[in-house]
Amino acid sequence: MYRISFAGGEARHRKAIVSTGGQNIPAKNLYVKYGFIETRQIPITEGIYLSVLEK
Repeated sequence: MYRISFAGGEARHRKAIVSTGGQNIPAKNLYVKYGFIETRQIPITEGIYLSVLEK
């Protein structure tokens, strides 16, 4: 189990899912640094997709 900090305090979760723009390399690198793994890509429109990462 781990903690996620947010404006209201901290929450403990077993699983966390985040998403960011598929070409947002700095954000994806940050998530990977904290243990997230990219699990899928969701197409939005031609050439644009969301990357979904889970921990």
